[in-house]
Amino acid sequence: MTPVVRVWVVQEDTLFISVVLRLAARVAESRRLPRGSGLPAEASGLQVVIVPPAHAKALAVLRPLDSGVRLLVTAGGTADAEQALETGAEGVVDADSVAEDLPIAIDALLAGKKYLSPALACRMRR
Repeated sequence: MTPVVRVWVVQEDTLFISVVLRLAARVAESRRLPRGSGLPAEASGLQVVIVPPAHAKALAVLRPLDSGVRLLVTAGGTADAEQALETGAEGVVDADSVAEDLPIAIDALLAGKKYLSPALACRMRR
């Protein structure tokens, strides 16, 4: 059974959100994940959840209610990334590198691995 990767997108910019949805849809299509009935990017193993930045702190509260593996896409920097990882997220993708990192991150999580954007990991080490 394919694990469910929930991609939590913390962003208000509709253009950015549409880019993430298109990327996720391409990943689902290229991996031949069965289609879901929701968003175009939703497949049985991949779901995209849009979280307004004002509600990002609620991710810690939502974690116990969300049994799916989570991948956070954030422009919030290292503090949001650290909080996401502390609350059980399996991966974090920096908004600046979403086009390159999102497909790699989804593949990693579907394979049962964790993922942290290299640029974000570098900033966290400083």
